[in-house]
Amino acid sequence: MGHMTDPNYYDKFYTDKMYVLKQYRLAEKYLNIVSGVGLNPTSSIDDLVEQLVLNGPACVKLVKALELHTGSRLVPVEK
Repeated sequence: MGHMTDPNYYDKFYTDKMYVLKQYRLAEKYLNIVSGVGLNPTSSIDDLVEQLVLNGPACVKLVKALELHTGSRLVPVEK
């Protein structure tokens, strides 16, 4: 009848292992949620905090995200 039964080529995932590997390589960098930050996912919380404190722009982003999430303004504690 002239119509295609698999216009998106999903069957190719079952038949061509190299195609699957190429598609995985394309998506791999987006699968790890901390891939762009440069943090080791197995590091301890103390290491994570230390890396955030040393990275000024990351600290500013974190504070802004926390302010948005909590709906409050974060200010330094007076000593």
